[in-house]
Amino acid sequence: MGIIETVILLSLWTYQGEERKVEGWYHQDNIGACLKAKRYAEKNAGKTNKYTCSIEQCVMTTDQTGVKHCDKIINE
Repeated sequence: MGIIETVILLSLWTYQGEERKVEGWYHQDNIGACLKAKRYAEKNAGKTNKYTCSIEQCVMTTDQTGVKHCDKIINE
């Protein structure tokens, strides 16, 4: 079990018709880094993908290399 933290996430959403589904999210250090990554991803992504930056509460774990990951978003 990880630690619950409030973090900034860059989320990847895909669209299949009218259905919207989150495919993944990526922990960012700050809102500026998130917005920069979002602009880059949107420039290089197809039209069926959308990216959002948001502040979320996540269960965070650290992998073997010392990198933090959001394992689960906690919706209150």
